[in-house]
Amino acid sequence: MTTLERPIKAAGTRLQGKYLQPWRSPKGKLKGLLLQTPVETVVVKLPKYLRPMLVRELVPETWLQVQAERDGDRWEAINVLPVPAAEVPTLAAALAAAPAIAAVTNPTETAQAKSTAKLRLQVCQKGKCCKQGSRELTRWLQAETTQNPAWSHVEIEPIGCLKACKQGPNIRVSPGRDLVNYADRTTVQRLLEQRSS
Repeated sequence: MTTLERPIKAAGTRLQGKYLQPWRSPKGKLKGLLLQTPVETVVVKLPKYLRPMLVRELVPETWLQVQAERDGDRWEAINVLPVPAAEVPTLAAALAAAPAIAAVTNPTETAQAKSTAKLRLQVCQKGKCCKQGSRELTRWLQAETTQNPAWSHVEIEPIGCLKACKQGPNIRVSPGRDLVNYADRTTVQRLLEQRSS
């Protein structure tokens, strides 16, 4: 992890935990990561120079220590480093002993969670996905969720690029944040049947 190894500044708080997944803005832009600590699952916004590291170097379940400062409902990272191997067993034991922690997906989604649908389909509206039919798919989905009572629990959200252009149209499904590639009407119908059963 060479790009991670920048000197840690003295300021801030050291957070240690397990990297869960990338954190994206409501428009789908990569902004940071979700870190499960022994106390809570936190949203950590990364500086722009560290964001590419999420895609290139980090995989879920990686143990990280983040030097960060509190900024409202999330943390602003100063630096990110791997947890030293000698500290991993202690940290793993602390996480295992902690009460179950509800995962945070996005501060804006958390605020809206009580009023939104149980299942969210985020449909990419950029580049190749549009050329491969994502706008038509979005219009069809919006009409179906309005007219079909069986789909009343589904929310459709057009968003920005999901970084899988060659496999478009792409849909991200929440909760779970699964990515569905080559999406079409048949794929979506099958997906909703599986999620409803």
